[in-house]
Amino acid sequence: MFQMMFRRAQAAVETTIDQAINRALLMVPFLVAAGFGTAALAYRLNRQFGPETANLIMAGLFVGIGLIAASFSAVRSTPGVPAVEEAAKIADDPKSVPPAPPAELSEADREMMMAAVGTLAPIATPILMRMVIKNLPLLAVLTAGIFVVTRDTGSDTASGSDRVAI
Repeated sequence: MFQMMFRRAQAAVETTIDQAINRALLMVPFLVAAGFGTAALAYRLNRQFGPETANLIMAGLFVGIGLIAASFSAVRSTPGVPAVEEAAKIADDPKSVPPAPPAELSEADREMMMAAVGTLAPIATPILMRMVIKNLPLLAVLTAGIFVVTRDTGSDTASGSDRVAI
């Protein structure tokens, strides 16, 4: 009886982890595209307005994006009307106030979490290895791209006509 429950729980955890990893891997090309788009926009603005003004425009753009993201986050985390009414009832009746959760995990909670992590590791490792092997060409290209981009060529003082494309 318990074995069937454990199998269901393991399957649910495996599915959840698999979906989360798939979503994270799907985001990588979009993040790379966003980086190239940002670089292209910065280059265009530098040509059109000059470096100082272009950097101010880019900073303002990112501040705007950050404010929009923060407002969406605040809207999502705002409690609904039932939660507000329940909080008002608790404030009116001090006897019904639930005790505050402990600041630290107890030893039993820590042991349960370690057991869950110990159970999860053998399940998650093969999934992660399959995904890494399946996406090895993408990872190799990303690694090579990062290497090329971060490589210091030492030609920072050369003029634009002296540079040689590699």
